[in-house]
Amino acid sequence: MPALQHNILIEQGATFQREFTVTNSTGAAFDFTGYTVTAELKTSPGVKVADFIVDVIGNKVLIELTEAATAALAATTNYQHRYVVLATKAMAPDYRIAQGFAIISAV
Repeated sequence: MPALQHNILIEQGATFQREFTVTNSTGAAFDFTGYTVTAELKTSPGVKVADFIVDVIGNKVLIELTEAATAALAATTNYQHRYVVLATKAMAPDYRIAQGFAIISAV
């Protein structure tokens, strides 16, 4: 299945959260049994600047950055960052859940 494409706005010094509901190719709830879900924020050249906190409940994936984590990010005026949410499982192909660009807004 193709990844969900969502651009996001992250405010410096504020908690950031985004939830994704994940379904399989038939529209049923995706089964995350045995999967590890990670999410990261990178600059355009690919340098990682933050790891999101990830919670999986049923077929919902919640990504979060704390106030301290967002305060440490440099403000941008355009989409200079990209994020990706990835599910991995041994002996199975990786599943890119969501991806997109991110703007970091100044306080």
